[in-house]
Amino acid sequence: MEKIEQLEPYNLKEIVITIPARNEEKTILKTLESIKTQEPIDKEFLVIVFCNGCSDSTVNLCNQFKSTNPTFPIEILISNEDFINNVGIARKILMDYASNKIKGSGWIIMTDADTVFHSSWLAAYNQLLKTNFDLICGIIIPQTDKLSTLQLKYIKLTRTYLEYVAKLQRELYAIDIEGGPDHSHNSGPNMAIRGKVYKKIGGIPPLACLEDIALYNRVLESGLRIKHSHSPISFTSARINSRVRGGFGDELRNVENCISKKVEGVQGLISKFEAMSEIKDRYQHRDYYDLEALSSKLCISSAKLKDLFSTYKTYQGINLQIDCYLQSNKDWNYKYPKIQLEKAIGQFDYYYRFSQTTISYNSERYIDRNL
Repeated sequence: MEKIEQLEPYNLKEIVITIPARNEEKTILKTLESIKTQEPIDKEFLVIVFCNGCSDSTVNLCNQFKSTNPTFPIEILISNEDFINNVGIARKILMDYASNKIKGSGWIIMTDADTVFHSSWLAAYNQLLKTNFDLICGIIIPQTDKLSTLQLKYIKLTRTYLEYVAKLQRELYAIDIEGGPDHSHNSGPNMAIRGKVYKKIGGIPPLACLEDIALYNRVLESGLRIKHSHSPISFTSARINSRVRGGFGDELRNVENCISKKVEGVQGLISKFEAMSEIKDRYQHRDYYDLEALSSKLCISSAKLKDLFSTYKTYQGINLQIDCYLQSNKDWNYKYPKIQLEKAIGQFDYYYRFSQTTISYNSERYIDRNL
């Protein structure tokens, strides 16, 4: 990997901002300018742009930015290696490199080359250095000015549903995220991890897509401290010509199908979160016996539950496995069939309008005939 006019020497920094870029000539300067114009902070930071396999003007534009801003702390890395053929591999190489630039318990901040930021974005992460959290998930606001009416509707429905799910989870199953999550955002355009934690968990998985979610899950499964903060705010492109198959851009391209996609309904989520809360309590009290009632509730054999308790070192790890298992569990999905996105939001609207507690609510009895 060749470095383009790397600034030397570099001292270790408490904040390193990482930006993978592949053919981003239309947006990369806006991203860099947005960082340049951030409110001043009392810590030194470094921006690392990894130009991977670029065939447009991305590299030249980054060099131009560096030349015209000689005091701006930036490294520009470039590679044309064939094996770096997806964003997960590129982000792993970039973040592994960045982890060796971090001082003490500083942040590696993840973002993208089609993203800009609120003026206090960097100051927010600077303030969060003083906390005891290991991973920070910031707010991500899609830039929707070029989307169709149907695509806008899909984004609104998806965000509404995910925020409802996060709210219900806060009420029923706190996972040591200040009772959170406080919002549903946990992806690459706006997330930060302690450098030491990044190395401890083995870094980010080099997946073809959703590598950011996989990193989040690694931190969660390890029982480390996560904060869903409303302070760092980013604005990222909602482009439909995305570079990643299976990502958000694919959803927007296929919005007619996605808008009718099926998701978990309220009653299934209530049962799942209540069961996860019980697992948390049992794990903390080392109560791994008499699992029949819990087994029946989750449609999982007691032997499977005992195996999970003995295999995973945290209750978060157990519950991540259960959540994954339930997605394809025939008995569970027969008991709690998935429903269309709009109907699920209707269930949540009804639930929060008329139900005082989760105990007094029965979605199977009331919701379907009232929508």
